[in-house]
Amino acid sequence: MGAESLNRAWPLAAAHGRRAAASWRVFGGLRQSVFQPIFLAMGIGLFMSGTGSSSAAPVELSRAAQPADLHLALAVHYFTAGQNSVALEEVDRSLQAKPNQAEAHSLRGLIEWRLRHYPSAAASFQMSLALEPSNPSVLQNAAWWQCQQGHLALALPYYEAALALSDGVEALRLGSAKAACQRQARQFEAAQASYLSVLALAAGQPDDQRPSNQAQNRLIWEANRALAEIMFNRGAFAEANPYIRQVNQSPWADAGTLWLGVRIERGLGVNEASGVWLDRLERQFPEFREPAKPY
Repeated sequence: MGAESLNRAWPLAAAHGRRAAASWRVFGGLRQSVFQPIFLAMGIGLFMSGTGSSSAAPVELSRAAQPADLHLALAVHYFTAGQNSVALEEVDRSLQAKPNQAEAHSLRGLIEWRLRHYPSAAASFQMSLALEPSNPSVLQNAAWWQCQQGHLALALPYYEAALALSDGVEALRLGSAKAACQRQARQFEAAQASYLSVLALAAGQPDDQRPSNQAQNRLIWEANRALAEIMFNRGAFAEANPYIRQVNQSPWADAGTLWLGVRIERGLGVNEASGVWLDRLERQFPEFREPAKPY
């Protein structure tokens, strides 16, 4: 790519990079995806994750950015937009210009996995780990990859290694991802312990280091919701009740969480006329219908 092409590409890549960073800060939630991969392109200041913002503030692409960085920014954008084949072309161009980028190989693994090119995805994840075995985002993507295959025992060491290198919101995100992986593997007792650790970590942060932001609050909400669901499913209604209260007193309460609150109240023997959640469910979501009981 010549100087003239670089000058034309820079504003596009910078804009795409900013959009990608913003769009990956939206948390899909357990209902849509139990956990999401993380991708951190340190050299170009892009952060992608299931939720929240990076503990380090993103920086703008420099006008002196190298072709590898520009192609990587475009790969991030196209991957986020669901244009996987184009994203693969861009990340390959980035790796041609600069082969030993652990984050680029990790992104390539995510793209290949989405394209169902599973052997190529495995090779890319393994290459990223070989290049930077202590990179938290590379470690979490490898853990995510193993969880997608149902390999909990292989995923957990990657999560633990990433957690040891992280703090703040990043540690909360990693702890939540680990818990979701355990839950997907039906290791409910272990998942409950991990979600409780997430809440303890959030509560234990010093006031001056406790960011009051949507990312952290959403992670706390997801942990409370998951704990309420896990405890309800094993019939521990009294244990579940304080967690569903936290969930339904938040701005993210929805018909599903209110309905869970109704069922927990029923399990506790609460009279529906005096119950908290049924009245609110009927007022806020009049279209909601109680699911038919399975026979």
